[in-house]
Amino acid sequence: MATSVPSPGGGRDPLGPRNPRIASLRRLIDKRSERESSGVFVVDGPVLVSEALASDVVVRELYCDVDHLGDPAIASAVATARMSSVRVQIAQPGVIARVADPVTPRPLVAVVERPDAPVASHLRAGDGDSGTAGILVLVGVADPGNVGTLIRTAEASGMSAVWVVGDGADPFGPKAVRASAGSVLRVPIAVQRDGVSAVGALSAAGYAVVGTSADGVAYDQLDAGEAPAVLLGSEAHGLDPQVAALVDQWVSVPMCGMAESLNVAVAGSVLAFELARRRRIGSGGPGPAR
Repeated sequence: MATSVPSPGGGRDPLGPRNPRIASLRRLIDKRSERESSGVFVVDGPVLVSEALASDVVVRELYCDVDHLGDPAIASAVATARMSSVRVQIAQPGVIARVADPVTPRPLVAVVERPDAPVASHLRAGDGDSGTAGILVLVGVADPGNVGTLIRTAEASGMSAVWVVGDGADPFGPKAVRASAGSVLRVPIAVQRDGVSAVGALSAAGYAVVGTSADGVAYDQLDAGEAPAVLLGSEAHGLDPQVAALVDQWVSVPMCGMAESLNVAVAGSVLAFELARRRRIGSGGPGPAR
């Protein structure tokens, strides 16, 4: 096992668990406030790290356990990082794996700059602009797995952006990043704590604001154009009443059996792909399934 590995920008001896860089990495993984104040977040595992290196995001550093440098996928990511002048930090055996995820160890992580965009960058002037495919607005969605899945859905269905508003989960937290399967690196994401202000801005910019409710029209009968702002509320409480007051139309997903509701990520996926279907057939209103 190697004990002295050159790492651009660092010393030759692998970093130990008490190294200040490791402590900083741990804070980024554990604390949302640290990620927000520093403007960076962490992706882990060779697949996501390789996607980050191939994307438009800025990768600041790579961290890898020395005993996994022989793994072909990890070795490839490390080589790519070095060719791109990304600083590579080598750690003692098991250090990165324990910091990244003690339950499912991942011995390779990257620190990348947040690709989130200002809210204003996603707004359009009036409702005549066809250069948007709609926005998913997650209002107080608390489960990071649901947030990450909806970001993945947004990319797969061709939505223009995801807004994460209110007191929901951090879209750049570790669980959300993993659940997004790399989409967090590519989908424009805006984060705003004030849900009323965010949804009001969408309405003022000409978006039809659509909310989900068991009493709404069936999703295949919704008439809100091809590019509405689709609001998805808290798993436990639904939409905040002040935000709900801004909704133009309510939509539902009809269900069979005794199920009372769908998981928010499932409901959001149904709506996002219905909008994608309409764009394919060139109609913003209800139409026959194809």
